[in-house]
Amino acid sequence: MLAAVIGYSLMPLLVAGSGGSDSPFLFNAGVTLGVGIGQAVFLWVFFRRVLFSPSVLPLVGRKIFSYSMLLIIIHRFEYGLFAWSAAIIDVAVASAIFEIWPVTSLLLMAYLFRKEGRYKKITFGKLLLLGLAFVGFLFVASSQPTETSETEKLINWSDTGFWETGKGLILVLLAVMVASFVAFTFRWGEDFRKELPADVVNEENGRVVEVSCVILASCI
Repeated sequence: MLAAVIGYSLMPLLVAGSGGSDSPFLFNAGVTLGVGIGQAVFLWVFFRRVLFSPSVLPLVGRKIFSYSMLLIIIHRFEYGLFAWSAAIIDVAVASAIFEIWPVTSLLLMAYLFRKEGRYKKITFGKLLLLGLAFVGFLFVASSQPTETSETEKLINWSDTGFWETGKGLILVLLAVMVASFVAFTFRWGEDFRKELPADVVNEENGRVVEVSCVILASCI
């Protein structure tokens, strides 16, 4: 978990340092390629005996064309949208807003797994705590400076600074929504794991198979 927090925290620096906001989808492609290679190595190390089982690849073929996989593919554009928003609004503001995606993905995951497993239990108290993230988002978004005052915005709705700021906020909110689609990798992975033959699952530790199926969804 600590490694994940550090990795996500470094992403804004990577965008700023690499000039990712100048070519957001080239940056997105580079990040996706790097993550994909890392995931493929993980699958090879922990999952290769199951992955190359004769019954697994046909199952992948049957499940690859699904709405969950389509949303997983859309999810892979999260960093492109984030880098694009950072070209319009301050990268620190874009980062603060973008990092509410774990909250939205958690809520989506709770919905997707509402009838099963360990993902369903979100109490009212936890929802209130999660709401603090959205309160923080509102403060950050409303503090974004533009070239005109609030009064001037009302007088001149075509002001470039106002509309550009709005465009940047819309892009980063789209990035949040797309990033939350990571929940569908868990849904696809869990459905895939359930359909694996018992003899295949028994070849590995159950938790390793569960994690590997989720990463397989992302890698695909």
